[in-house]
Amino acid sequence: MDARSSARTARVFRQARIWDRMKKSVRVAEFTFPGDPSRMDNSYQRNGPRGLVHTRSVTRAPQEAESLSYNVRHIAEKARYHTEFTAVTDVAFSRDNERHRFVMDTLREVGVESVPTEGLAVWVAKLRPSLLQ
Repeated sequence: MDARSSARTARVFRQARIWDRMKKSVRVAEFTFPGDPSRMDNSYQRNGPRGLVHTRSVTRAPQEAESLSYNVRHIAEKARYHTEFTAVTDVAFSRDNERHRFVMDTLREVGVESVPTEGLAVWVAKLRPSLLQ
């Protein structure tokens, strides 16, 4: 996703005062294959589950849902603990839009929760209490 969208996501985490509890630019090579350059934007740890958050542009690069799906499959298989996956998308999905359906179904198939940028503050507000315990 573009730097502006990632910056917007970071701003929401900062405003919620959880930015310092997030790991940034998390390598996925430990779950896929040595040398894999892929990274997840952010990671958090709460009582039990680990969470991974990644921004995706549905508008400009819907095919990136496939690479995210690939990484999620490998992480879920090799992670020692339950892992939650969230994709922050540049738009809210519409079932009437074929491109949106493709991304939505690709992510849902591997257990990724999709949160549009416009709803991120609400999602973070629900996450925040579990990170501050």
